[in-house]
Amino acid sequence: MGSYWFAAAPSRQERTRISLNFGLGRAERLFNERVVPELGRVWFVRQISWPVAAIALREGLRGTINTKASAISHGLEALGCKLEWSKTPDGERILGKPAFGRDADDDIWAFDKLRTTKHYVQNTHRQAASRTIRDEGGLGLASGSRFDTYELTTNGQELADAFLDQPVGRGGGKVGAQLESWVRGGPIDASSTLRQAMTGHSGFEQWRAD
Repeated sequence: MGSYWFAAAPSRQERTRISLNFGLGRAERLFNERVVPELGRVWFVRQISWPVAAIALREGLRGTINTKASAISHGLEALGCKLEWSKTPDGERILGKPAFGRDADDDIWAFDKLRTTKHYVQNTHRQAASRTIRDEGGLGLASGSRFDTYELTTNGQELADAFLDQPVGRGGGKVGAQLESWVRGGPIDASSTLRQAMTGHSGFEQWRAD
């Protein structure tokens, strides 16, 4: 009489994130720190452009709506990441891919939705860049004790202006005006020019001492 063996079916499946840094993550952070003190986990230009632009947008919105710079920054980087994901879903440096894939519905583009952890991520690029952009020990782009009270320095305002003054669309508008309207609750035109403005002309612009 024969007998049969079957593999037990798993009761649940758990996903684990595989790290491909070959155990060199700490060494990379140390290298970045030696190249530019306080650079930390910042490794591409947009990672500091988004929070700096968010501080500038907060000032432009002051008196009309009360939105924290951190919320604006999370919205900007979520928008940038989702625009890049919509073009290259397997691209590097894109946070929020699980949420973007889960939120396949096209209406998940509103600021009030994208800025939340439900539709983006818990650990943001802004958190890594907060120390990097400050004037004490960082790149000198903002001053203050915490991110939501940061004020831009002259260099920080120049970077914000360069980011927000980029042309988008066919009407000659600028990305700053479109983003300000978006933060106020307006729609966003997910055009190719906006994607280029938010993410860099060739995907996420890299900033390394290669």
